[in-house]
Amino acid sequence: KSIQSHPLVIYTCSINMPIDTFCSEKVDLFVAGRHLPKIPMFSETDAFAVVFIKDNETNALDQVGITPVIKDTPNPSWATCFTLDYLFEVVQEVTVRVYHYTDGEKQEDFSKHTFLGETTFLLANLVVTHGQRIEPNLTKGKAQGSVELRLESHTNTRDLFCATFQGVRLSNKDGLFGTSDPFLVVSRLNEDNKYTVVWKSEKIDNSLSPNWAPAKISMAALCNGDRYRPLRMEIFDWDSNGKHQTMGVVETSVDAMLTNGESPMPVIEAEKVKTKKTYTNSGHVIASLAHIEHRPTFTDFLTGGCEIS
Repeated sequence: KSIQSHPLVIYTCSINMPIDTFCSEKVDLFVAGRHLPKIPMFSETDAFAVVFIKDNETNALDQVGITPVIKDTPNPSWATCFTLDYLFEVVQEVTVRVYHYTDGEKQEDFSKHTFLGETTFLLANLVVTHGQRIEPNLTKGKAQGSVELRLESHTNTRDLFCATFQGVRLSNKDGLFGTSDPFLVVSRLNEDNKYTVVWKSEKIDNSLSPNWAPAKISMAALCNGDRYRPLRMEIFDWDSNGKHQTMGVVETSVDAMLTNGESPMPVIEAEKVKTKKTYTNSGHVIASLAHIEHRPTFTDFLTGGCEIS
């Protein structure tokens, strides 16, 4: 099969009948790797994934998008959201390929990287699956491990959630002679009561009160436009071997961060809750300058009476 990097093809619902809102819907696909093999044998995988959709007219695979590389883990949870047009009663074959990244090579040149495997599925089958989640095994390539594929309806919002996250007196995980290198991971709760990673910060070296760079996160990816949807912030102490140690969790939502101003949010370590009667928290996280940046959609321009020249 040939691979082309063309924009996603929009198909028709039947011959000579244009697609309308009654037979098509945008959906968001999230991808995670599970139990990927070590490459080489003594180091963890530096993995990335590529999503393709089959062109029913040419049988070519059109590239939908590519994730960033996540280093040193057999279980990467990519924050990338792939938006697809689900077309009712149209066969749409989606392929996900996973690669181990080769340092120094262009990520888009897939021939330079180690092919770990792929899975192919029908988009309609994932849409009707309970919980809209599957975990097929990888075939071809190394043929080890699997990918977790999850789907959600796409919201039309283009708004951004903006904030500057700060850690305050976090718990040190590097012993008496070191200081943790914390980074922040934000996940959203899904309809199946599982969490999906939607955003990651950079790591801050040797700091228990880190100030991460200002964040601008798509409201569609963060909470599907629902400001009350539960969010989980987990802080990790970065380690070069990929075995990042948790420093605690914050449970919150977009609404809570907007309405509570810069009130400190407690960081909780579940194990300490179980074992220490006097335990209160492992520091705090503050969401400074939290606000929503409104970005009008094309429909907003039209309904607002704006003209586009």
